Amino acid sequence: MNTIYDYEIDQIYDSQRGIGIEFFDNKGNYCKALSPKFPRIIELEIRTWIGISGEATHYYGKLYIPSLDIECIKNRKSCVYTLFSEAPEETKSITIELTCKLNEKTCITLNKKERRIYPGDKYMGKHKVGENTNKFDTKEDIINRAKEIKEKFFKGDWKLMLLQDLKLQNLE
Repeated sequence: MNTIYDYEIDQIYDSQRGIGIEFFDNKGNYCKALSPKFPRIIELEIRTWIGISGEATHYYGKLYIPSLDIECIKNRKSCVYTLFSEAPEETKSITIELTCKLNEKTCITLNKKERRIYPGDKYMGKHKVGENTNKFDTKEDIINRAKEIKEKFFKGDWKLMLLQDLKLQNLE
């Protein structure tokens, strides 16, 4: 699985990405990436420590694009794998950590909090306005950022879904 930050995305992800790629595994078996059901799903996961940790005030978001199923022919029998380490990168799952730019209010609050919690730590409490952070103030901010990323970098038949209580909920 590849994990990247949203500001590191350097390509367009077409909904046909990886489908039909053929390759041989390390035992010489013929393998092919299968076509998933369409639309392809982009899962949005929102996490927080609010209500669990007394100091928690932020939300965190990740986009997850599942890997393609891989069919391999072994001894004239077909086997389908969901996770296949030998598969080409285009067929593997991707996790995108969502980020936003620190605004002045959040920056001041975060710096004060870190200086209080970690007194004397020279690396804490030095955030600057405009720097990237994975800390969002609201769930809506994360959903809006996820929609921006989908619009900009995902072309074709993709659907953005919120993963909540182990169920996918349509965001479109």
